[in-house]
Amino acid sequence: MDCTITTTTINKARQRGASLPETMMAVGISSMVMALLASLLVYQARSCAAMAGYSDMDRYSRNAVDLMTKELRQANRITACTTTNLTAEMIDPTSGTTNSLNYIYSPSSKTLVRKFKGTESTLLKEIRPNSMKFSMFQRNPIGGTVEAYSTTDVNLCKVIQFSWLCSRTILGNSNYTESMQSAKVVVRKD
Repeated sequence: MDCTITTTTINKARQRGASLPETMMAVGISSMVMALLASLLVYQARSCAAMAGYSDMDRYSRNAVDLMTKELRQANRITACTTTNLTAEMIDPTSGTTNSLNYIYSPSSKTLVRKFKGTESTLLKEIRPNSMKFSMFQRNPIGGTVEAYSTTDVNLCKVIQFSWLCSRTILGNSNYTESMQSAKVVVRKD
């Protein structure tokens, strides 16, 4: 009788599963990676919202500056000016009629409104409270500079300066995106 003993070797590495410490380590590392990805996603969303806000507000501000500059240069004269309101007299070149052009800043609604020939249009929204300002200057410069003498007399006014700061919140957070504009415009007609 022949007795042969057969032995089978079992590869223990194949049968072995992940131990509890290994599993906990993998879950911990995965959680940290997911948290890092989530924070990067929130940061990117905030950055994109800020860039879109800057771009949007800058476009509206530049359009308002362009329109106001064009109209004020063609104004016949300034008839009234406060820090929040500006009124200019415009003469229609085709009919010769005199019209009043008004720019009115409302701190409560944070808007700049343009009124002309009975039509109202909103030029700007989201103006930061108390940042909108109109100022009047005389034509003659201060000796050796490009600065002009300020005035409160509309009869002496030949230069108008306006400035504002627009802002909006980012994703409901108190961080602001801001766009500041300022311009000095010479009233060309006398």
